This record gives sequence, C-alpha cells and structure tokens, in this order.
Amino acid sequence: MRVVHIVGCASQELVEKIAQHFDTDVIGLNLCHFADTETVVCDLLPLEDSSILLVHQFIPCIQKSINAQLFELLLVLYQLKAARVQEINLFMPYLAYSRHDKLDAGQFCAEGEITAKMYNNAGVTSLYCYDVHSLRVQDFFALNFQSLTVTNFWREVIQKIDLSQEQWCLASPDQGGADRVQSLAEKLDVPFVLIEKERVATDESVALHLEGNVQGKTVVVLDDILDTGITAVNSANLLLEHGAQRVLGCFTHGVLSSGSVERLDGSDFEKIYVADTLLIDQESLSEKFEIVTMNDFMAHGLKEILK
Repeated sequence: MRVVHIVGCASQELVEKIAQHFDTDVIGLNLCHFADTETVVCDLLPLEDSSILLVHQFIPCIQKSINAQLFELLLVLYQLKAARVQEINLFMPYLAYSRHDKLDAGQFCAEGEITAKMYNNAGVTSLYCYDVHSLRVQDFFALNFQSLTVTNFWREVIQKIDLSQEQWCLASPDQGGADRVQSLAEKLDVPFVLIEKERVATDESVALHLEGNVQGKTVVVLDDILDTGITAVNSANLLLEHGAQRVLGCFTHGVLSSGSVERLDGSDFEKIYVADTLLIDQESLSEKFEIVTMNDFMAHGLKEILK
C-alpha cells in the first residue's frame, strides 16, 4: 500500500515522525481562509488511486471551536474523495462528539451518530483514534474504526514521576473511566479508587462519593478528556476531603474550553499532566501544567497497525 501523509491541522513533529516510520513523503495541505472565515482547500496535488493517511489534530476549543475545525476537516475529506483517492485512512487522536452516544430528551438522533455519518459519507476507509470516551459510538461507523489505548503511555509517564517512596493510588473521576484506570492500576500494582459523580447540567457535575481509601496517600487522577475542568477539580476536592496528601492529574485529551485553564490553575491539583493529542501551546499555560508528548508513541502505534 502506498501511503501518503497529508498535513492537515497537525503538529509538524508528529507528521514527520509518522513519515519516518513509514519511510514515505509528506504532502502539505493548504487551507485558504476568506475574511468571513469561509475556507477552501488550495493546491491539492493529483492523488488518484493513492492510499492516503490523513493526520489531523484538533486545537483546544478556547482557540478555535471544535465545530469549525470539524467542518474544515470534512472539506478536506470531500476534496480527497473527489480526487478519486483509493483509500483514506484518517488518524485523528481525539474523536470529537465521542461523548454523544445516546439520545437526550426531544432528540431522534444522537450527535455522535450524525458525525459518524459525516465520516462515512466523506469516503473515510479507516479511522484511528486514541482513548475514545464511549466505545458505543463505534456502532455508528460504517468503516474500520479503532480506538487505540493509552494505558502503556500513561504507565511510562507515571513511572517517570517516581512515586516509589510514597503511598499512592490511581483514581477514576467517574464510573465511565473505571475500567481504563483499574487496568492501569493493575499494571502498576497500586490501589484503585473510584469517585462517583452526578451530572446536574450539560457541562456541570458534582462529586458525590468516594470508593476506596486515600488517607495519607498521593492520588493520581486519570481521565480521558479535560474540558471544563469541573469534574477534575471536584474530584481533587473530594480526595483531599478524604485525607489525600496531594493530588496529581493525568489527562489524555486537553480540550480546555473557555474558563477551564483558570479554574484548574486555582484548584488543589499539585501538577496536571496533559498529553498532546490536541495541539496545546505550553507557553499559554502556567507551571502547574505539563504537556507530555505522545508523538513517538502514536507514530509507533500507527506503524504497528498499518504495517
């Protein structure tokens, strides 16, 4: 299979590492923006009968809305389809709308299903993402869909923090991520605790109950999406109320919506580690945040899947 890497909204470092693993060229992608923000795909090279690996990374929605970025991606995909590309393999570390897997009151179709149909209709052959929030959304896709795990990545990151001289444990901030966090806890041979939460509004939840003992321990909260930061901050508060000595956070997708950075800055987290599945500018964040790169991990993972 001839694989051509096209740079959409993706870090140059990530694309180059992927290209090195596949020993192939990178084709740049040029998006032209009009004054009214309308977008066109410019200067696309002839790609008929090619097999394409399109690498796309979102940027935090505080900089540009997820919906605007999603629409630009669809423009690219439809241009590739019109160019008679034989196969479109889309690598997109963060899957937007992965939390919308079921109907709310007054709905007839879940947003996760609607966005899946967009990819289906745009000619995507295979879609590869990391740490998808709800695997139920895979049922909406009429293509090869794979959610890749980040368990080994976070195991390496946490081992480098070196908590060997402390009593510590891993915490899931809700039931939805419990299996993911418990799996990592078993690999690290440390206790696992679970926080039960209740969602009281679209973007607001409250931490209700803690299952497990954190007295005198360092607690590492592990979650897939860091959006408003409300769930994370409430979790840290509850853990400290139950006697935790200090709280660290590890998050795969730094969506970071408006107000989240300030909220997290003022929280009781001692340190917050965020993977770079989205393009995050470290300089825009305080010293409480540390961006940990997944570029080598992601490039190697893709090579193993597509070899």
